[in-house]
Amino acid sequence: MSLDTARELVRAMLRDNGAWCRLEVDGRFTAHVGYDQYLYLGTSVSPDRAVALAEESGLFPERIDRSPWAWESDDPPARPADPAFWVEVAALVAARGPLLLCERFVGNASRWHRLTPERIDQVRTGLVPRSCVEIWPDLSTDLRRVRRQLRRALRQGLATLVTADVLGVLTDQLLFRRRRAPAALSGAVAALVVPGTDDGDRPLASAVLLDPDGVLRARWMP
Repeated sequence: MSLDTARELVRAMLRDNGAWCRLEVDGRFTAHVGYDQYLYLGTSVSPDRAVALAEESGLFPERIDRSPWAWESDDPPARPADPAFWVEVAALVAARGPLLLCERFVGNASRWHRLTPERIDQVRTGLVPRSCVEIWPDLSTDLRRVRRQLRRALRQGLATLVTADVLGVLTDQLLFRRRRAPAALSGAVAALVVPGTDDGDRPLASAVLLDPDGVLRARWMP
């Protein structure tokens, strides 16, 4: 990504605006923002000048051996979104009918797409590089049942509510309070509840997009 985009992502993370990611240039530079809003910078060259400039600006940089948000090399790799994955997705759509694809391009930010046999290739070509994609069941038009599912999920903690309006536009909301459940479905003609707990429903399939050269470099947890 460009340096300007990277700066805006760092600003968003420091302001707790929802998005989260690791910014890295392999072997040269890293920028990590923790949930405590601390900024961790790593560099392969001496940071003396950068530290001095930071101190002059009124900041208080401290040297540490390693970022607590560094990627662990022994973490299990995510499944690549290779041709075999997309064949599996096509088979799921053929067997089950329309499905949903969740595209997560940074932590805590996502877009949802409806998959039909005719739209799989169109959706696939429009995905943000290095995104994590998940395949979920289609929306339900039984909103009374969805409302019950949402209240049950919110009793356990967080839940993501995906809704479609009369034009078919998909919107997702992260909810954490039961009293907001009725208002969240306002204007919806169909919806899906994705519980936020570890023991909630799992996607039908998930994978991480490859780079154009066919190499998996994005570091999403499976």
